[in-house]
Amino acid sequence: MFPRRCHPDRAARFLQRTEGSAVRAANQPHTPVTPAAAHAPSAQVPSPIMHVENYYTYIMASRSRTLYIGMTRDLHKRVFQHKWRECGGFTARYNCDRLVWYEAFHEVGDAILRQKELKGWRREKKLALILAMNPAWVDLAREWHDAGASGRAEDLGPAARMNSLRQRLGAVGVLGPA
Repeated sequence: MFPRRCHPDRAARFLQRTEGSAVRAANQPHTPVTPAAAHAPSAQVPSPIMHVENYYTYIMASRSRTLYIGMTRDLHKRVFQHKWRECGGFTARYNCDRLVWYEAFHEVGDAILRQKELKGWRREKKLALILAMNPAWVDLAREWHDAGASGRAEDLGPAARMNSLRQRLGAVGVLGPA
């Protein structure tokens, strides 16, 4: 929750939406930003502050389709952290390294509420949400970072996978000079 002394306007709006009924205030409707329009200049709404920030609710999945739901302000950075296992925990333990769904918001409170909503859903409903946006379950962040989707050999093509294997074996002295 926001400290009232730092952002009193945000704290009041957040508290108004989270206390009492689940119905949002009429003057502050829930307006998610579609993924395609999240970075478009027209998607940014004028704000009393100098810049507008997006917040994201996202779903990471493993190869076996174990799901992780999170919320972040910097989606690129957070996905990178999941892929390279920079933060231990659930995603590192269960190999959740593929971004399969995300939604952008202008208000952090809306992103937090959406994350909590999704975490309360049954698995079938989460799968239907992912299939609506990403029916092939491709990694939506596969081209965001260098060295394939996650930098691991299994995400590279056959030739690149073989070169990666040769480099790793040569680095540990298993192979002689090429």
